[in-house]
Amino acid sequence: MSIRSSSLLLALFITSVGCAGGSSIAVPVGVAVSPADAEAAYAAYQEGLAALEAAQQANRRMVAKEYARARKALERSLKLDPGNLDAHVKLVRTLDGVNREKDLLERLRGVLTVDSLHVEANELLANRTYGTVISYVTVGTMEAARPGNSMNSRQRAVLKAQGVKFEELDGLVLEARAICDRLLRIDPEETRYICALGAVMNLQGDYQGASALYYQVQRNDPDFLKQNDFHNTVFAVSREKRIFVSANTRSFLQELGGWSFRLIR
Repeated sequence: MSIRSSSLLLALFITSVGCAGGSSIAVPVGVAVSPADAEAAYAAYQEGLAALEAAQQANRRMVAKEYARARKALERSLKLDPGNLDAHVKLVRTLDGVNREKDLLERLRGVLTVDSLHVEANELLANRTYGTVISYVTVGTMEAARPGNSMNSRQRAVLKAQGVKFEELDGLVLEARAICDRLLRIDPEETRYICALGAVMNLQGDYQGASALYYQVQRNDPDFLKQNDFHNTVFAVSREKRIFVSANTRSFLQELGGWSFRLIR
């Protein structure tokens, strides 16, 4: 899709999707943009992309400056053309880079309310929803907290100390599951999406289903698993029907800063 034509297309194509995990920021659609503003918005968007790329490659001394430049340019672009979905998504990456958590999930949900098939927004929201859950609890704690099961004192203490309710985390897991299902409708053969769905199913306690996906990937794309320790460990948990994640993997999953954690890589 051409960036310059995004406002016109958005006026013609609006798809609503449900957001199981929470609220969304409204993304304006059908907003009339003058040719001059469209040109200026496109230039600012390109400036923001260049700064974002520079920030992701910059040394520690320069990274904050580049992220600030990217944020300023992208916000200027969105002020001129608020219907540019790609600019909203890139702004999410930028705000995450400067550790501004506020509004990240809501902005991505807003993009998907307009275009449910926006691949990058779906991938980022899957990463963020699943990653948020894993930053709070292990697979075992989620299993123990489900209705009909019982948590031990350590698991209860973990949830209490984090100040988070199981229902809130479960809502994010359901949202991640819906996103993975949607991505697989977009590309049913994409190994990354199959593995992501398996990881979410594992967190839901569907170890048999996750194992079936593991064997599917093992048959069709064994090199992927050899190169991806995270998914190997997740599926090892599924195959053996264990409800815990090893300490090393637990540490890896908590590396959430700057999108270092990715359910979908």
